Amino acid sequence: MNIKTAVVPYSCFDDIKKDIASFSRRDDLNNYQKLIVSEWYVLQPKLDFEPKSVISAAVPFDIWNAAFTWKGTRYVSVIDKAATVESVLSNLSAGNTCHFFYDYLLPQKRIAVRNGLAEYGRNNLCYVDGFGSLITLFTFIADMPAPEHFTWREVTSMPECQNCTLCRNNCPTGAILPDRFLLNNQVCLAAANEWGTEPFPEFIPKTAHHRTQNCSRCQDICPKNAGLYKNVRNTVEFSKEDTELILSGTSFGNLPSGLAAKIELCDMKSYYPSLPRNLKAWFENPES
Repeated sequence: MNIKTAVVPYSCFDDIKKDIASFSRRDDLNNYQKLIVSEWYVLQPKLDFEPKSVISAAVPFDIWNAAFTWKGTRYVSVIDKAATVESVLSNLSAGNTCHFFYDYLLPQKRIAVRNGLAEYGRNNLCYVDGFGSLITLFTFIADMPAPEHFTWREVTSMPECQNCTLCRNNCPTGAILPDRFLLNNQVCLAAANEWGTEPFPEFIPKTAHHRTQNCSRCQDICPKNAGLYKNVRNTVEFSKEDTELILSGTSFGNLPSGLAAKIELCDMKSYYPSLPRNLKAWFENPES
């Protein structure tokens, strides 16, 4: 597995708790951000072993394409296929009997930036050397001994971002702000099209939609990701008939087995109820 890790003593987690407490008092947080820092983050993990270390792991996406045919046009969406926590755990635990605790809601980005594995970009995503921002981060608390020498630093952003506005200028909803590195996640397209079947908010322009889920406008233009989106591992083709079935709102359980298999192959099953809405908005994009 292509993986990069950083390990620090568990005592460093106390600094993370202080960071989050300080962060929660900021006046410029929106309601969604306040909810994340005050209620969602896991800061008091329930462990059944004595913790000794905090481990950050970064694994690059497998880049796939999903190609849909609709009204004579072929639309191609990037699919970011993420590693599973099971595969990462298998890599970390090979040859040892250590215990690991994982929770998606650990403050993963902040831990990875402080332990030196990653840096923040202006788009508030984490960047890892050689992987860019096309990564999945995993954080584990373990009884694995921590190294004697380790990195633990203040939160830092990439110096390349200081005078660069490429991602901000390419953001279709204005979520990346000029005066801070904390984006406005309430207007981010990635948040808007992840889940749900309701119409998109009026503030999202029709020209914004460009893939089945999420948004990659700020990432595909970033110099730190140069060339990474070209490393396409596989392309899954959805015929005109496949596309029509999806757009019709046919439930996943009623799809032909071949089409259902392709949707699972592209990791689209989890948000399948949103897929008809997302595809329709994308196909209606006048710039597509």
